[in-house]
Amino acid sequence: RVTRNSSVGGQAHKMADSELSHEQHEENPKKKRCIEDLSRPDAIMDADIKGMIARYMQSGGEAKSLITMLSENYHGYAQMVYLLQKWLVDTGESEECVKTVVQSYVKDLIKKSFDAERATSIFEHETGVPAWINELVKHYEWRQLTYELCEENKSSLMLNFVIKLISDAGYHDEIASVSTVANQLEVFSDVLAATICKCLTETAQNQETALSRVSTIAGINRCTYLYSQALLHHCMSIPGRHDIFKRISQECAIASENRGPLVARYTLLFSGATAFPEVLDALSAICESSQITEDLIRVLHRHYTLEHPPPVSLIRLPIFMDILVKDLFAPGVERYNEAITEMCSHVLAYAAGVSETEEGIDTSLFTGTMDSVRKVVNICKRNTVTADLIKIIMDTLHYPVIAMGLLFWMRCVLLEPDFFVEFAVDRIPPHFVLIDEIGTKHPSLRTNVLKLLVGVLEFSYNIDVLLSIELKRQVLDRMIFVLASGHVIQVINYVTDALDKMDLSLIVHFVVETVEHISGPYSNQLISSMLKILHRAGVAEALRRKDVSNKILTFIRFYFFLQYCIQQKGNRFCKQGMYKSARYC
Repeated sequence: RVTRNSSVGGQAHKMADSELSHEQHEENPKKKRCIEDLSRPDAIMDADIKGMIARYMQSGGEAKSLITMLSENYHGYAQMVYLLQKWLVDTGESEECVKTVVQSYVKDLIKKSFDAERATSIFEHETGVPAWINELVKHYEWRQLTYELCEENKSSLMLNFVIKLISDAGYHDEIASVSTVANQLEVFSDVLAATICKCLTETAQNQETALSRVSTIAGINRCTYLYSQALLHHCMSIPGRHDIFKRISQECAIASENRGPLVARYTLLFSGATAFPEVLDALSAICESSQITEDLIRVLHRHYTLEHPPPVSLIRLPIFMDILVKDLFAPGVERYNEAITEMCSHVLAYAAGVSETEEGIDTSLFTGTMDSVRKVVNICKRNTVTADLIKIIMDTLHYPVIAMGLLFWMRCVLLEPDFFVEFAVDRIPPHFVLIDEIGTKHPSLRTNVLKLLVGVLEFSYNIDVLLSIELKRQVLDRMIFVLASGHVIQVINYVTDALDKMDLSLIVHFVVETVEHISGPYSNQLISSMLKILHRAGVAEALRRKDVSNKILTFIRFYFFLQYCIQQKGNRFCKQGMYKSARYC
C-alpha cells in the first residue's frame, strides 16, 4: 500500500513539474524578446522604453537585471551627435547646413534598415498613436521620407496609417503624388476633393497646373479614374458649375488616353451613350484603334443628320476629337476619299458648332463652322501657303476648332529640317502671323501656342548659324507676345530652364523685350526667375554695353539691389524690405 501511494504521489509530482516546465517554456520566449530589446545600444533612449520595462517585469524579469542591462548598454550616441553638431557650429558652419547633413544621414540609415513587419509591430503594445508619429507628421522632411518609404513598402500598415494621419492634417498637395494613396478610399477621397476644390479657386495663370494635378491623382489606376469620373459627373449637376466640372473631366480623360480604350468607354457610359448603342460602338471602335474607317464614320454621320440626333456631348469626347482633327488637318496627305472627308468634316463641325440649350438644339454656328472646316482642310493639303490663302485662313480663325487644327498642321509643317532653308531675315514667315493671331483670339490655346514655339525653338534646322539665331529671335518675339498676353510665369520659367542651351544674344534680347512689355508690381516668383537670368554668365555685362532705355537700366539695377539684400544673411530687416520694395516697384 505504501509503495502504491508513493507511486501515485510521484506521478502527480511529475505532472506538476511538467506543467510548470511547459508554463516556463511559454513565458521564456516573451522574456527573451524583452531582454533582446533592452540589450540594444541606447535602449533607454527608446521612445517606448516605459512599455519595454513593463513587458519585461510582467514576463518575470528582475529589477536588478533590468538596471544592469540599461546602464551597461547606454552609449549616448544621440548626445554625441548633438555635441558634434554644436562643435561644427562653433567652428563657423551654418546651423541649418549641419542640421541638413544630419537629417540626410539619418534618412539614409532609415531607408537601408526599414523593416515593414517590425514597423507594424509598434502598434501591438500601443493603446493610441505614439507621440513620435504625431511629431513626425508636423515636419516636412520626415513626411517626405514617409512618402519615399511608401513607394518601396506599399503594403506596410504602419506607413499607410501615417499617410492617413498626414491626410487628416491637411497636407493633400504633398500626398497627391504618392501612389499608395489609392489603397485607402477615405484618404483618396479627401485628396481628390481637396485638389478639385483648389482647382475651382485657382487663378487663370495656375489653372493648367491645377488641372494637371487633378488628372495625375485621378489617373493612378483604372479604379481611381472610374471613381473620379463618377464624382465629377455627379458634380456637373450643381447649378452654375457644369462647365468647369466638364472641363476637369475632359482633362482627366485626355491625361489617361494611354491607359487604353476602356478610358474612352467609361467616359461615353457616363455621358449617357448606352441609349445609342450604335454610336457607342462606333466611337469605342474609333478610340480603340485610333483610326477612322468608312463604315464607322457613316454610322456617326447618319445619326447626326437625323431630325432628332443623339446628344452632341457624345462626339465631343477629347480622344475622338483629337483623332478627327489630326486626320483632317494633316498636311499633304489624302487619307480618305472626298465622301469620307465630307462626313468627317460634318461630324467635326457639328461637335464644334452645335450647342444644346433648354429651348432645343442651337445650330446657328454650324453652317459657318462647316464652310470654314472645308476651306481650311483643303488649304492644309497643299505644300505652299500664299498671301491669298493666309487671308482666307484669317477670315476663319475666330472658330476655335480651326485654330486647333491649324496648330496641329503647323507643328507638322514647321518641324521639318528643310522648312526654313529659304528663310529671309527681313520678313516674318506667314505661319508666325497665324500663331500671333491664334494667341490673340483664343486665350485658352496660348499654352498650346507656347508648346509649338518651344518645339520650333529647340528644333535643329538645315540652315547656317546666323540664320538660325535670327529665326530663334523671331520665335522669342512670339513667346514675348504670349508673355504679354498673360502667360508670364510659364514663359519666364521656360527661358530660365533653357539658359544653358540658349545663345547669349538671345537671352539679352529676351530680357530687353520682356522689360519693355511688363510693369510692376512684380511677383516674388518673377523676381526669382529674372535674377537667375541676369546671373547667367555674360548677361549683365552684355546689357551694360548695350544701348538700352532708362527703364531697362532701372529694372536691372533694382534686381541687383535685391540680390545684395539676399546676400545679407543675418539682416532680417533687409530681407523683409526686399519683398516690400518688390511689391512697391
